[in-house]
Amino acid sequence: VPYLVTILPFELKDNFMIVSYISFLLINLIIYYWFRGMGFSVLQSFCTCLLYIFSFVGIYNFHNFVHIGLFEQLLFLIAFISIQKNKFLPLFLVVLFGSFAKETFILLIPLYFIVNFDKTAKKSIIFKTSTLLVVYFLIFFLIRETNLFFSNNARFSFYTKFLAHNFFYDRIWNKPFNIIVVVIVAFTFWIPFAITGFLFSDKKTRLLSLLIVFTSSLLILGSDIERAVAISFPAFLLLFGSFLKRIKKGEIVLLTCFNILVFLAYDHTWTNASLYVGITWLLGIVFNICLRKKQIPDR
Repeated sequence: VPYLVTILPFELKDNFMIVSYISFLLINLIIYYWFRGMGFSVLQSFCTCLLYIFSFVGIYNFHNFVHIGLFEQLLFLIAFISIQKNKFLPLFLVVLFGSFAKETFILLIPLYFIVNFDKTAKKSIIFKTSTLLVVYFLIFFLIRETNLFFSNNARFSFYTKFLAHNFFYDRIWNKPFNIIVVVIVAFTFWIPFAITGFLFSDKKTRLLSLLIVFTSSLLILGSDIERAVAISFPAFLLLFGSFLKRIKKGEIVLLTCFNILVFLAYDHTWTNASLYVGITWLLGIVFNICLRKKQIPDR
């Protein structure tokens, strides 16, 4: 992304913001048409976009103009949909270009293998997965070890030692529940309803939700950790969609409005923010109990 913004003809700060705003717009367009393509109504698809817009995941990267998180999220969303639909070429291109931006794109490779593994086509899936791994590591070590793009202090050996010393001991060893806390912080409103959606999801959707587990594992080594786990947002949205299918239109609108209220309280650190979060989780529990009791089919 830093190389991309240098191509644009404006001030550096403006170029970063242009890339972020374009990525933000494309993410919402893709979410909308992705959900419409899966059979969701206009209301369900639009409210899912609002869920993303008014969230830590959607807004955090605007707090610092040099964040490239939205561009990373855009690529992850495209790759996630490609894995869901078993489309190898788009996934290959995302891994190819994404590997120049972030190490996190390696998480897409095991997800692709697990979700699309088929005993009748083992050779094909193994070959494609191996291709992705080769491409990723060639690019990764080319950047880290040859110093082709960076100065000597960015070498891979220095990088890994720095991570091991500063992040593993400081963030995980001393805070054993840190991963759980960070995931809750990043997805405060989404989690209780995503859990309900998981219970009603098919096998493939549940396998796709492994992205949440994979991204959470990054917290052992990563910095700026709430932002790091945010790339699992497509899995959360898919689970949330399974929940939306089973509630009424009025309930969808009310939940969407309440999400905006929770976001504003959370983002602006209102004194009663914790109360809204508590109500959110209580609503999630109530919906969970009611839907499981009634076994309401897709609407």
